[in-house]
Formats: sequence, C-alpha cells, structure tokens
Amino acid sequence: MDRTVTFNEGTATLNGSPFTSGATVSAEGDYTLVVSNAAGNITTVNFTIDKTIPTVTGAADGESYNVDRTITFNEGTATMNGHPFTSGATVSTEGSYKLIVTDAAGNITTVNFTIDKTNPTVTGVADGESYNVDRTITFNMGTATLNGDSFVSGSEVRDEGDYTLIVTDGTGNVTTIQFTIDKTAPAVSGVTEGSSYNTNQSAAFNEGTASMNGDPFVSGATVSAEGDYTLVVTDAAGNVTTVNFTIDKTAPTVTGVAEGESYNVDRMIAFNEGTATMNGDSFTSGATVSGEGSYKLIVTDAAGNVTTVNFTMNKTGPSVIGVVYGASYNTDRTITFNMGTATLNGDLFVSGSEVRDEGDYTLVVTDAAGNITTVSFTIDKTNPKITGLTAGISNYTSPLTIGFNEGTATINGQPFTNGATITSSANYTLVVTDAAGNQTSVTFTLNVPTAQSGSDSVSSLVSSLSSGSELEIEINGVKHKDLGKVTTAVINGKKVTTVTFDEAKLSRYLDSLSNKPFIFIPVHNDSDRVLLLLNSQIIKTLNDRNADIQIQTELASYLLAANQIDWSLVAKSFGSEDALRNMEIQVEINNAPDNDIEQVSNKLGEARLLSPVINFNISAKHGGTTIELNKFLSYVERTITIPNSADPYSRIMTGITITKDGNIVPVPTRIVKENGKTFAVIYSLTNSAYAVIENSKTFADIQKHWAKKEIEQAASKLIVQGISESSFQPNKQITRAEFTAMLVRALGLHEFDQSASFSDIKSGQWYYETVSIAEGYGLVTTSNSSQYIPNEKLSREEAMVLLAKAMKLAGLETTITDREATQQLSAFKDHHLLNLSARAAAALNIKYGIIKGNQGQLTPDNVITRAEMTVILQRFLEAAKLS
Repeated sequence: MDRTVTFNEGTATLNGSPFTSGATVSAEGDYTLVVSNAAGNITTVNFTIDKTIPTVTGAADGESYNVDRTITFNEGTATMNGHPFTSGATVSTEGSYKLIVTDAAGNITTVNFTIDKTNPTVTGVADGESYNVDRTITFNMGTATLNGDSFVSGSEVRDEGDYTLIVTDGTGNVTTIQFTIDKTAPAVSGVTEGSSYNTNQSAAFNEGTASMNGDPFVSGATVSAEGDYTLVVTDAAGNVTTVNFTIDKTAPTVTGVAEGESYNVDRMIAFNEGTATMNGDSFTSGATVSGEGSYKLIVTDAAGNVTTVNFTMNKTGPSVIGVVYGASYNTDRTITFNMGTATLNGDLFVSGSEVRDEGDYTLVVTDAAGNITTVSFTIDKTNPKITGLTAGISNYTSPLTIGFNEGTATINGQPFTNGATITSSANYTLVVTDAAGNQTSVTFTLNVPTAQSGSDSVSSLVSSLSSGSELEIEINGVKHKDLGKVTTAVINGKKVTTVTFDEAKLSRYLDSLSNKPFIFIPVHNDSDRVLLLLNSQIIKTLNDRNADIQIQTELASYLLAANQIDWSLVAKSFGSEDALRNMEIQVEINNAPDNDIEQVSNKLGEARLLSPVINFNISAKHGGTTIELNKFLSYVERTITIPNSADPYSRIMTGITITKDGNIVPVPTRIVKENGKTFAVIYSLTNSAYAVIENSKTFADIQKHWAKKEIEQAASKLIVQGISESSFQPNKQITRAEFTAMLVRALGLHEFDQSASFSDIKSGQWYYETVSIAEGYGLVTTSNSSQYIPNEKLSREEAMVLLAKAMKLAGLETTITDREATQQLSAFKDHHLLNLSARAAAALNIKYGIIKGNQGQLTPDNVITRAEMTVILQRFLEAAKLS
C-alpha cells in the first residue's frame, strides 16, 4: 500500500531524488531512502512498495478438478488448508482446498478449489443391463442427456429400446450408462403352451437362456422322449416365457370293447384320455352303449394320437324258423336259423335239417356275439287218449267220468274239465286237442234212466254265464259306459270275469285326447279271476298313444303300459312278425287256490302272510299257439290290498313273489295308505304269483350299531341275510359275489335265460344263479380277462359303478354331462382318486343321495362293509321310488 515516510532531522533522497519528510510514496517499486543530518549522520532505508498479490498457477479460485493439480506461486509463502505449502507441490487427494499465498509485502492470494475425481452416481439403471419394466432414473449431480436429448433426474423411461445416458458433473466427471428397456418375452417356436405332440419336437427361442424341466436347454434342440415338459426361457431383461407341453406318442387306452368284437350285453366304455366320438357323435368316457348296431369309436388324445375301435352290439339272438319256444307239433319240422351254430339236445344241428321223431327237444343256437336262442319244443304225432269211454261203443246208460291224458277239451263246444262226470242224457261230441294240435274226437250218446238223471249236465261245468254287459271304465278320470263289456261266468266253482273293449269306439276316443291316456278298469264283483282281452289293433292303439292301463279288483290291481312289453321278443317267439298283427293278449289277475296259500305260509318261517296269493299273468295267443309273457322292459306296478287288521308300523311289510320252483323272493315294495286302506305297491320285471308278508328280524351283533335300523329293515324285507340266525357281522368287508346277491334280491330279480359267461362262475357255486341273473340284466359285464373274481373284496368305487348300472334298470335317468359330474364331485376332497371311467357313476350316486361320503371324502378305494352296503341299497331303492 502507499507509504508516508517521515524523518526527524536532516535531508533525504529517495532513489537519489530529494525527498521531503512526510511525503507519500505510492508507486510500486524498490526504494532506497538516504537521510543525512547536520552532523553528517546518515540513515539508509531500503524498502519496497508492492501492491500486487502473489500469482498462483495450477488452480483457480472456485474451480473443481477431476485430475491431480500441480500448484505454483510466484512469490511469498503459502498454506494449504492451514498447512505450509510449497510452490510446485501436487495436490491429488479428493477434497476441498484453500490455498493462501502471502508475499513479503503482505499481499495475499486466496484460492479455493476442489479436487473431485468421482463420476456422478446414477440410480435406477446400471450399465449393460436390460429391464422389463419402466425405470425411474436419478443422478446425484451434474446434467444429463439420454440418447442425446436433455434428461432430468427423476424422470421415467417407459418405451422399449436401447438407451445411452450421459451424466456430466461440474468437474467434468462423466458417467455413461447404456441400458435396454425390453418388455417383450422371448419368442418360442416349435412348441406351444398346453399342447401335446405325438412326434419329436424341436424347440427354439429368439433370445435369452432356457431350461427344460430344470436342466439347461439349447435353442433348436429336439425333444423326443414321452413325458410332460416345462420350457422356461429368460431373456436379459428378466422377461420369462414358460411353455408347458407334452410329448405323447401312446394312443389312448379303451376298455369295455375291443376291435372287431361283438357283444350281446350293454357295454360301459371308458378311455384314459382325450375326447371321443361314437359313429360321429360326441361320446363321454364311462357311458354305456346299449343299442344294437355297428359302432365306430374314435378316441383322440390331446397329442393327436388316435385309437379306433370297431365293434358290434348284437343282443338279438339268432332267428329260428320252423319251431317256436314251448310249442308242440304233430308233423315233421324243418328248422332253419339265420346265423351262428346250433345243437339239438346237445348234438350238432345244421340249419335246414328236418326233425321227425317224436320227443321233447331243446335247440340252442349261438351267434358270434354270444347271443343264444333257446327253443324248447315237442314233436308229438300221437292223438290224445280218452278214458271213460270204450272204443266202438257210442251209447251209454250210466253217468260217465271222462278223462284224457293231455291237452284241453270241449264237449258240445263248452270247455270240459279232465275227470269231470256227465250225468245228463244227451248226444255229446267230445273233442280233445293236445298242445301239438293232435285231436281225438268222440261222439257218443248218454241215455240215463230218469231216476238216475241229475242236474250235472255239461252246462253245470259253466254253472252260470252272463251275457256281455256294459262296463264302466275311466279314461283320464272321465267315466265311460260304452267302450267295453264285461262277461261273468262261474267255471268249476270259480267266478271268472272277462273284459273286452269296443275297438272302434276306444280308438276314436283315444285319438281325440291331447294328453297321455290312463285307462282305469274297476272290476269289483268278487271275482276269483279277472281277464282282460286285447286284440292286435287295440294293442297298437295303446302302444302308439303310450297309454297306461290299470285293472283293479277288490284285492289287487295291475298297472302296465303297452311299451313295457318287448314285442320283438313276442314276434320272435311266434317265429313271425305277422303274429303281432293277428294275436290276442290276455291280462289276468287270478286268486291262487287255498293249497298254494298254505304252501307259501309254510315257507315263511317267522314271517306272516298278510294277503292272498295273487297270480298276475299275461299271455299271447296266435294261430293255436299260446306263449306266456313273463318279462318286461321296465318295472311293472301291481298293488295288493292289505287287511285293515294289519298294522304297518308294528312290523315291516314287503311284497314277495313265488318262483316256479316255489321259492320266496322279495320284490321292491312301497306301503301306502289311501282312503283309509293300506296297499302294498309292488314293482317287478316279471309275472308270477305275488303276496304281502309282515316280518321282524334283528341280530344280536347290531344292537348298538349305527346301521341297526337299516339292517333290520332290509333283513325283514328279505333283502339281506345274516351270517347266521343271530349274527349279521355288519363290519365285515363284502365280496363281489355277496354284493351281487344283495343287489339282485333288492331289485327282486329271480329269473335268468342263460348261464353266466364268466370263466370263473360255474354251476354249483352258491353265487352261480345270482351272477347269471345280474349279467342277464346288464348289471355286470365281463372284463377283458373274462373273469368276475367273485371272492375279491368290493371297493366303494366298484359299488358305485355297479349301482349306476342298476339305476338304468330301475328307471332312473343316467345321462350326466362332464360339467354336472364335475360339480357333483367337487364337494369331495379326494374325488381325484376316482378312476376316469368311474367318474360319471360316482357323480350319479352323489346326485341321487345314494353315496354321501364321510367328512367330505368319497374314499373310493376303501372296501365296503356289509352295513354300508345295506344302507346304500336302502337309499338306492328310495331314490328309484321302489321303496
């Protein structure tokens, strides 16, 4: 700074020039001040005026540097952050610095600067990375560009693409990040999600890395082994493409039918995978094929593998011409059949051969499907023999007791009973006709003296005969008196009532109806026997209108529909379709004689007979041949009146039927009360003698059992039997044979036309008859092994399958869609344990409340017990309204 210089005496020079004390020196420079006093003393002062601050190089105030700095200054001394600093030293450590340089004159240069070698920090993306979601990018300092455009910290990058982010801070440090936004998953070719393939497949992908079932997989590699596969392809951005697919080169497996085979019973057909068509229509696994015909089942799995099974359903036995079942012939018979092979009384028989010898014959014709037509017939060329009359004598004077060894007889056109006695004088013609049509005719005269003449003439055999009178019948609740007639006769002491229709009037009235006809025929005249006669035209009318017809007496009623009769079987039995146009049907309710009732009572044990024994019969007559119609296509309803003295609540009541062998068989029965009366409504597939019993049965080992009530009910109804008189063993596991026996009894089945086809079911085994019956009704079918395995324990799943077959026989609807089946099964946690072929059957059992499960589980693999089976059968009968 400027200096004012003074001295106390003398004179002075400054740099040789006179200088006055008190003068100011302001110009920079080096100065020499010489002051001399009067004494000659000299004072010399050298000084400098320096107003310029030191110069610093290598760093500038306020600057930042990202490299080492060598700092110099031209004069003076210095400190750096308070520490001595030598000019020319290098500063390399990052940080903030303060350099103070002071020269000799006291001039100060201060330089604040920063060493910053650290690049800006970027968050949200990293160099070289790829991302599959939007990225929000921030940086801690500086400015930035993204792909050359200005970019603000905290902005979001959304669009797919490659990006270069350059962030530059104030020091010049630069952070460069290259990254990619890639939201597109890798593309896979060669296989697609959820697909199945039946050939080798090459799988390729356009980017990333892959694993197949957890193992590394190279794009373009071929997968050939069968199995389920999961291909996972992951790209650099983390996008993942997952493809689940299957290699399946195995064609679907079909059970129930085999290629080229023929079957004569319903077939439940199942397949293990895929979808199917049957003759071009959609087909569900587990469904039953029952209709006759040729079938083509095509099952295609998801991979495109195809199994084709061509098979035939042929339930129609071979057609036999020349003889009919149960008929007798008095001429030689030439017998032909349309297919198969045959035996006659056990010997090989060739179609077109002639049978000449008298005798009883059984012709058995078997076709390729195993259908058997059995025709038992008789060749009888011998006329009936008459006793009580003498050959060559035509006049008699004493009462005659006349008999004959076979056939039926008329005398003077009236029915004549074998062994009857004629006492009245008259001219007689006796005609005896046997089953073969052989006739013996005898004309004679009885002239009994007046004293011997009695009242027992031919007319006494028919002691009274009413002429046909109008019958009041009801059709859909409307009463009619002009549609039918009733004739009553007393024959051999029995009151017989015959009902006939006026064909034309009945047809006209039925045609006028818009709804289904219900024809009610009350015959309340204490008849022992009631007959309803129907000709072919009336039968056709009833069948066409799907009419129901019910005959009712004081003791019983009979309800049936024309479509419950297998008319094709009737035609086959007569050997001609023409028979259906020229036949007469006789429907009969007949009170059994007292000795039959006594025989039934003797077989009941502790049970008690509540009702009369009633015979329900239907027969067809054509061309002199009569056949019994004993089997129906569906359950036929009969009712038997129970006396008012019986208490339906004290003991259990049920209907029974009496077989041809005299055995007692239970039949499905409901006990109902109407208008103060109690009736047993009996359901059966056959005609026979029926009655109602009451019974009470229990066992010592069920008294505290959970199924006590159901076991007692079923045992009292004769459906189930004990292991012994006092033991039921409710928890014992049941076998297939035992189940079959219980099911057959519950359904009231007791007749079979042919032996069981199973290789392990033989005559003499206790279950031979029940298995034969069950197979005949389609309840059981042969498996691929042709064995029934009767002593194998029965699982709950198997029981459900067998019960589903019984549902169809009992008239329950058995069609169920896959969706409905899934809904029914979804309530049970373990439904996945069911075999595919059993799903529909299980769903039906659940739908009808037959199977209810245990704690939300079906336990299909568990073996069923005797108690469980008893309860299930009771539920089954209730669901089918058969109990």
